[in-house]
Amino acid sequence: MVYLYASWKELEPAEGVFAFDAWEGRAWSAPEARGKHVVFRVFVDCPSRPSGLPD
Repeated sequence: MVYLYASWKELEPAEGVFAFDAWEGRAWSAPEARGKHVVFRVFVDCPSRPSGLPD
């Protein structure tokens, strides 16, 4: 199992516009995700990352 993080801003770049397909394409093809169960975590605020809050 692998945990992958996605910011809310990354998944909804503009209000009502969702980019799940693009994120899934990148996340599922990541070497650490191949052959594993993927758990994705959506964040708005994470100490080690820039703000995930949409503009």
